[in-house]
Amino acid sequence: MHASSPDTRGGESQRGWAGRAPVPVVTQLARRLDSHRRMSGNPANGLMFPSPLGKSINLDALTADIIVPLVTRAGVQWHGWHAFRRGLATNLHRLGIDDMTIQRILRHTNVAVTRRCYIKTADSDAAAAMKQFGRSLEYAPKYAPLRCGETASDVIDRTENVR
Repeated sequence: MHASSPDTRGGESQRGWAGRAPVPVVTQLARRLDSHRRMSGNPANGLMFPSPLGKSINLDALTADIIVPLVTRAGVQWHGWHAFRRGLATNLHRLGIDDMTIQRILRHTNVAVTRRCYIKTADSDAAAAMKQFGRSLEYAPKYAPLRCGETASDVIDRTENVR
């Protein structure tokens, strides 16, 4: 899907190439968007979700009038639109997707932003990682420490010759 990123408050986006890049979506969403486009007369361009007046939807009003009341009734606390993006980045990371791919999916120009602001590791992730690391140490060979300029292979050779 190709989309531009207009500022919902009237100006054009200043995002550069990332704002003009294709928007990757899952198959389930692509089907729903395609159905919506067909029901809207199959336009080739323009707004995907125009207001009744044919203008951009005011996301602040949509949030206050529709979204927050719906999620509140469902017993969920609203954390803003970017919570969806952070959740996506975090879940992709937990699935083992590399950070540069997540950066491209989110259309960031810098992977540091993706890492610093979007990928969140849960305490359970950290605990599981340390447990896995500990298990790896249990099976590590009991070789002597490296000497200056020595490689791991050198240590293996040196210690096997001693036995």
